[in-house]
Amino acid sequence: MVIGSLGTVDEGRWLIADVARGEAWELDLAARGALVEGGHCEPSPPTFHEPGLVYAVRGPTEARFVVRDGETGEEQPIGAPRSHFLFARSVHRDGTWALSTSDGTDSFCLSGEPSWPEDPDAVGNTLQLLRPDDGVAHDLETGPNSFDFQARVSLAPGGWCAAIPAGPEWDAPLERFDLGTGERSPFPPGFAFGGWLD
Repeated sequence: MVIGSLGTVDEGRWLIADVARGEAWELDLAARGALVEGGHCEPSPPTFHEPGLVYAVRGPTEARFVVRDGETGEEQPIGAPRSHFLFARSVHRDGTWALSTSDGTDSFCLSGEPSWPEDPDAVGNTLQLLRPDDGVAHDLETGPNSFDFQARVSLAPGGWCAAIPAGPEWDAPLERFDLGTGERSPFPPGFAFGGWLD
């Protein structure tokens, strides 16, 4: 599958093409009232993962990540409801999800007040590490300007270990996180993480 924007990226209209099946369809988040305002920056695009197309949607009172099945078009929610955010990123590997959002309050991308009512159970500026089939969920705090760090979150083969920011500070180093135990451990001083060996 390939994805491309229709019009400008901040209009929230995407063309999804399944080349193998010779099909294409439009995902119009703005028409659904689901467009997430990107402030001075472009909102995060949908992403492809093993289970399907993943993107953030919002209704009258909440926003959340959903996974769209490529064959049926059905959407299944994944993770906790989200509070106001500018950026949304997802990573998936071997049954583990890393779902992160940030509101951009410490960046030039800030758009102002939240654009939808808050769900009292919603989470924000958070990295959520999930293994739904194993009943594992960890909610970790991230910074409001953590967009760059979200891109650096990575999952090891098997999905039980992640490289994540060590804290909410914008310059926090990366550390290892064990999803089975919840334990964190630093990388050696001066070590620049480059990725997991498969």
